[in-house]
Amino acid sequence: YWFCGGANCPDFEKKNLHYNGSDDVKYVLKRTSMFDECPCFKNASISINEVLPSKNELRTEVDYAKQRQEKIISRINQLNETAEKVVDEMVYMSEKNNKSSESGCFITTATLRTIGGKDDGYELNQFRTFRDTYLREQLDGKELITQYYKIAPQIVEKIDNSHAPQITYENIWKDYLSICLKFIENKEYAKCKECYINMVKTLKASFIEENMET
Repeated sequence: YWFCGGANCPDFEKKNLHYNGSDDVKYVLKRTSMFDECPCFKNASISINEVLPSKNELRTEVDYAKQRQEKIISRINQLNETAEKVVDEMVYMSEKNNKSSESGCFITTATLRTIGGKDDGYELNQFRTFRDTYLREQLDGKELITQYYKIAPQIVEKIDNSHAPQITYENIWKDYLSICLKFIENKEYAKCKECYINMVKTLKASFIEENMET
């Protein structure tokens, strides 16, 4: 910005105003206010309000920034929820695709096949309904299902390669799964969950952790 260099200079000296912030602008304008009677200064002067934003303008900018931040955070949360649903669906579809595979066979399926049950029979459908309508909706349900998908095929493989898989599966049915089924039929879902967790822990200790130690 240009301003008058003195009241007595007919061809006033032009000086370039370099400023790095509001303090420089306020200082120059205050100092040059003595030249109010100088026509050239009046023509060249700039109001401080034209240089610096007002408080209302600053407040508006801050409010806008906060709104943008809130929208971004909300969008991130939505994306996280969508990602979780996609992952859950992928895990669920993976289980469905693998349930008929011998190498990916799950404990309940393997047990029921051994004692004469069918893949689309009453018992398996009851357990699948329990998993999808009750367990999946619990706070720790998704994590339990994910852990089960990881460990169950390993347990089945170890049982199948053991010296008496038929007896082991019959005991699993008698000691755990038949009891779980009664809990489901009586809508005692929490008891079924506890019983199933105990079954998996026991089998893991017997067939996975025991083999790791030996």
